[in-house]
Amino acid sequence: MEEPTDDMNRISLDFETRSRIDLKKVNGYRYAEDISTEILIVAVSLNGGKVITWDARHPVEGSPAIRLLLKAITEGYEIHAFNSQFEYAILKYVATRQFMFPAPDVNQMRCSSAVCRAAGLPPSLARSAEFLKLPIQKDKMGLPLIHKFSVPQKDGGFRDFHDTEEMFTVGGERHNNATAFQKFVDYCVKDVETEMLVARTMGPFALTGRQLDSFLLDARMNDRGVPVDVPALEAANKLVDEYRILLTEEFKEITGLNPTQNAKCLVWLRERGYKGTKLNKESRMLYGKSESMTAEAKRALRLMAELAYAAVKKIPSMLQCVMSDGMIRGSFLWCGAQKTGRWTSQKPQWQNMKKPEKDLREDIEDAYQDVKGGAPLSYIEGVYGNPYKVLACLARYFVRFDDHMIYDADFSSVEAKILPQLIGCQRILDTFGTDGDLYSNTAKLVGDMFDETLTRDHGKTLILATQFAGGKNAVFTATGKTWPMDKCDKVVNLIREKNPEFPEAWDAHNDAFLNALDNQGKWFSAGEYIAYGYTKKAPFPRMATRLPSGRKIILPYPSKDPITMVRVDDLKGKKKRWDRVSGHLTEERICKDFKFGDPFFNPGVQYGSHFHTYELSFYGHIKGRNYGRVRTYGGSILQTATQATGLDLLVEGVLQTEDVGYEPFLVVHDQCLSPEHLSTDEYTARLCTVPEWFKGFPLDADTNIERSYCKS
Repeated sequence: MEEPTDDMNRISLDFETRSRIDLKKVNGYRYAEDISTEILIVAVSLNGGKVITWDARHPVEGSPAIRLLLKAITEGYEIHAFNSQFEYAILKYVATRQFMFPAPDVNQMRCSSAVCRAAGLPPSLARSAEFLKLPIQKDKMGLPLIHKFSVPQKDGGFRDFHDTEEMFTVGGERHNNATAFQKFVDYCVKDVETEMLVARTMGPFALTGRQLDSFLLDARMNDRGVPVDVPALEAANKLVDEYRILLTEEFKEITGLNPTQNAKCLVWLRERGYKGTKLNKESRMLYGKSESMTAEAKRALRLMAELAYAAVKKIPSMLQCVMSDGMIRGSFLWCGAQKTGRWTSQKPQWQNMKKPEKDLREDIEDAYQDVKGGAPLSYIEGVYGNPYKVLACLARYFVRFDDHMIYDADFSSVEAKILPQLIGCQRILDTFGTDGDLYSNTAKLVGDMFDETLTRDHGKTLILATQFAGGKNAVFTATGKTWPMDKCDKVVNLIREKNPEFPEAWDAHNDAFLNALDNQGKWFSAGEYIAYGYTKKAPFPRMATRLPSGRKIILPYPSKDPITMVRVDDLKGKKKRWDRVSGHLTEERICKDFKFGDPFFNPGVQYGSHFHTYELSFYGHIKGRNYGRVRTYGGSILQTATQATGLDLLVEGVLQTEDVGYEPFLVVHDQCLSPEHLSTDEYTARLCTVPEWFKGFPLDADTNIERSYCKS
């Protein structure tokens, strides 16, 4: 092997490991810390050269691959991998005990998966290589080989990769242990080769500047970890188990069935008046109060709903991921949200921790201490109410240090301020800092319309539902599906009438997007701060949204499809609706195709008017469906730009706090938590640093000194 020289400062790395820990249930840090986890294969390349390997069939001493890896760690080379957080955890916890290596600096890590996420690509190596149509693709033999060599067998042991006697089928091929393990080594090499080709192809999107700073901030936060109170979690988990057993036993007494027997439970319920054909949450809510149901069926259905209460599942998830020092590491995913680039979290989900119910908020710390102190289930239920709801509300409160307090800082109305700044609406900006800000004013306007008293929180809900082109359905959902549709429609019209800058901005962003699509290589501005540009240059066609910070949001394979929006008038109720029709159609064609005025084919309605527009879309993440075509529109792309700008402000502020010695460990939306240190005022001032690219923006934050993560 050629020895590295001083100018060779990058390696590409992949590990194959085995462990008694199930990686599907924990994150990479917890997996790596476990003493049963060991490295089976190392595949490494120096500066894009030939991939060399070491595997567990050979001694460590004298291995070129091991020497190269050690040199990279000690001399500060960049260490590249696809999903580098896993490689870092293995280096820090496994290589240090197995190879006696020093742990690398987390700032050495570089991640091609992060580059792909930031450019709107699928986050997996296989899907990214497929998307980019690369000549090298991930070896599909990997998954079956991982099942053979990385996961314990039924007897708890691992396969002997030296054995040549036992024959089995893996990936559709017949192998013995020895030949299959060599395939495993080859697979690891192929992964590194594929990762390097992805990285080279994605060169135009390599993380640099503030974007690289943001990625490394994420790496440091993940390495610090989130502190949790393990004894309290264990006590809470015991109560969760006890309550589940009680609910299950009651369900069995009523039905004679186990609540997991979905098909049989559905038959039992339908025999007792349940009209639904499914037992999912939506069906239970829709049919669960039907008068046709017997009392026992209603009770059984309520028990099923309680047993399916997802919020309490965060408690065992936290326990599974917590490490020996009481920290949960590796739970943040940089640029996990494709459009905005925001952080997401994994095992557990910090972003959607349940807030305490209103009647519990004043007593939440008492409830916490009672749970931690081992109070019995009957006491918790008698004093605080439904045990599942109480325990779910405590999820945030398990995040705490043993010996000191936490700075819990939250930007004040930041998105509501960013939007008017982006669209140049000083009128709205001027209301903040007064008693009559946008939220309060909206609450009063809507309250006066319906002769009701609405709070500022109501006004905030309505603005958030409508400011990015949300219609009556958005208001209906935001108000808990309790307001009548005609009321929701009036609210939408009122807010748009009083804030004409909103629809003007939606149109401006929609038009800039369309103009960019029609004029490759040119930038089109939608106001002072945001611009759109389209290119077909390699590695793929893409639309870029240029943010005030200079960061670009990448939307792969954008397109526009002509559509006609047709207003249909209800002759009886004097209502109107808008229907979407493919293509740009004339009034004559619309009336002919839809037979307006024909009482047989289209009774009770008539043609009202129409206008032509385009449906915008791009290739991206679809909830529950992996990746595909994502529809968008002016209000949506403006919302993306607003939230992304909020992220850039937060990143700038968090980096500023690090510069003077704070150690932020949890970032959620517009909120940042750090251990108490120095002074609250300085922490807030650092976090609210307004960068030059958004000069004059009125950024402030509410910072509280808290015992735990509670979002006061």
